Amino acid sequence: MSVTTAKIADLNVTGAKIADATITNAKITSLDAAKITTGYLSASRLDATVAYISATAMIADAIITNAKISSLDASKITTGYLNAARLDTSVAYISQTAMIADLVVTTPKLAALLGINSASIPVLNPREYAKACTSTKQVPTKTCDWQTIDDIWIFDALSTVKHQLTECTVDVRMIVDVGATSGQAKFKAEYSINGGSSWIQFGSTYDFGSHSGGYDSGYVTITFTDSVTTELNISLQVRLRVWMYISGTEGPLVLDTYAKNWSLSKRAFLAQRTNI
Repeated sequence: MSVTTAKIADLNVTGAKIADATITNAKITSLDAAKITTGYLSASRLDATVAYISATAMIADAIITNAKISSLDASKITTGYLNAARLDTSVAYISQTAMIADLVVTTPKLAALLGINSASIPVLNPREYAKACTSTKQVPTKTCDWQTIDDIWIFDALSTVKHQLTECTVDVRMIVDVGATSGQAKFKAEYSINGGSSWIQFGSTYDFGSHSGGYDSGYVTITFTDSVTTELNISLQVRLRVWMYISGTEGPLVLDTYAKNWSLSKRAFLAQRTNI
């Protein structure tokens, strides 16, 4: 006796009546994915035109490796920093000055990268400095030997830059005490290329000459000319010096000297290109 479909009432065949592994793929016309509650689907069963993963919680941390990424838009990188080795040296990356910290790019360092020599780049200190030579009542004649007038220009040693100096200028003044018989002052510039352990005169000495009491030279601009070029990786230091003499018959007496607008008026550097 055979059982026909007509003999079986709807919904009367229960799971217990169906033997395990009896229903084959061909017997299933369609299946709602919600019915799949255990196990895993093979990747070959997924439609390549559909995005299946919609929540990051479904991807374990550190699972996606470099080999799994075919391409990545740079706009996706929003935190951290790229290693310099990852940058293409043929492309200029920084397009905004706000991205460069203040005082990071110096002229000599930039010249070293480009391999250029600078034109004259004068530096100026407009401050006024004063030095005095004061005698005593008992010894109204006094010599004040060479003294440095405060600030020293210092240019650091750079492995790709030579420093060059050909001219210095400064405004100087001498005032002789009214009671003096005579007063005298001299100025000179000096440079050092070994960190200040020894100094060499730059140009000629300027001599005000000898003047009697009450003399005021007013400001006089003097120029020192010479030619100094360091080797690579050698620093350059430049300073201004003054010598004073005051003489009279009765002390105390004072000789005042002043200096302002101390300038390295013709300073440059010679750079060799750095390979980058």
